[in-house]
Amino acid sequence: MEHDLLKYEPNLVFIEFATNDLALSHKEQYSFYESCLRRILQHDPTTEIVCVFVATKATEEKLLKFGEFSTRVAESVLAYHYGLDMIDPGENFRRAVALSGGDWMKYTTDETHPNDEGYLIYAAAMKKALTRLLAEVPVDLTEKTIPAPYMGEENITYGNFVEVRDIIDGVNGWNVIDKPFKKRFPYYVSADGVGSEMNFEFDGSTFGIYWIMDNESGILEVTLDGKETKYISAWDEYCKSFSRAGYVFPFKQILIYRVFL
Repeated sequence: MEHDLLKYEPNLVFIEFATNDLALSHKEQYSFYESCLRRILQHDPTTEIVCVFVATKATEEKLLKFGEFSTRVAESVLAYHYGLDMIDPGENFRRAVALSGGDWMKYTTDETHPNDEGYLIYAAAMKKALTRLLAEVPVDLTEKTIPAPYMGEENITYGNFVEVRDIIDGVNGWNVIDKPFKKRFPYYVSADGVGSEMNFEFDGSTFGIYWIMDNESGILEVTLDGKETKYISAWDEYCKSFSRAGYVFPFKQILIYRVFL
């Protein structure tokens, strides 16, 4: 939140949560999403937040089978709790796919990400929704009253994002490469190979890594407090098609003192 959003002092934030977070537990779905909302509003209570719902073939199949699914419910419940506007351009997208015979590849590149025609459908739906939301624009910004946490204060997370490039100065085996990577990322941090290692110390209950996942990536051996070791890969099946930013939590809900990479 701080690194990618709040430092730019946004007045209006669109947030979509339901599509990619189904793998989380019920408690995590609510507490993680609520933590995002609260951090935005605590940074600036005048910020307007609009909750957005999109559509993919996978989410449509869940809706057809269950009528609803857990992350969409979490997003809706918390939107009501915080008094936020909700828009569902995904409904327009699903309707367009249905009218075209149910072929998701007509409007997407992979049954998930829109192609140019698909983005036109989303753009038209967003324009219609924004026309409704902007029908009455207040003269002055007003601070919102932030309600008590829906999940309880003990379940709100306030993690910190640490840039690896800021902690590898003097660490052997790791280098900052100040040139674009895969035409998508402005720079990257690279390990020399097997044997490259670093230590990172902090107090907390969860340790995660947010990194570039690519078909040229490798595997990290991560050790907690010199005891528990796990192996995590920066590659998965989606890397066969494209590089992207992804994340992994090798250690969750424990007391962490030192991590070895």
